[in-house]
Amino acid sequence: MKKLQYTTNDPSATTDYLAADNTWKTIPGGTPTSKSFMGVLQGATVSSLLTSYGCFNYQTLSPTEAGRIFVVPNACTVSKFYVRIFSSQSGLGSLVFTVRKNGVDTSIVVTIAAGSAANTEANSGASSATYSAGDDLGFKVVNNAAAVSANIHNTSIMVEI
Repeated sequence: MKKLQYTTNDPSATTDYLAADNTWKTIPGGTPTSKSFMGVLQGATVSSLLTSYGCFNYQTLSPTEAGRIFVVPNACTVSKFYVRIFSSQSGLGSLVFTVRKNGVDTSIVVTIAAGSAANTEANSGASSATYSAGDDLGFKVVNNAAAVSANIHNTSIMVEI
């Protein structure tokens, strides 16, 4: 059974849920919040001084954003963007990942520093962005090094509905 978290400022609100014994229960005061995550094993690199685009439902990167967008099916908040690299990033420049909403950068950014070792993991900290049903979600990757980027192991992000 999926565990749900309930939050509200309205003490008169109620929320029904299906309990483990298959009976309906009511929790006074609450709106269900479901937390999940999306992730993908990338196994990709970005060419010298170029920008590529990715998404959480495609394994490869693309030189165009239109080829790597995910249409959000429900209003949600995304946060906690994580990136891990397989190989080291060139000492000539960083590798920067930015979550995008409808083709525009959000404040959710992960930077793999120039010279980072293989298996380095970085995250976006407390930044988040809200999406409405039908919005486009993806990310851009900018390789600021005059060399091929580190091999990107995986990317993942928290989704809260």
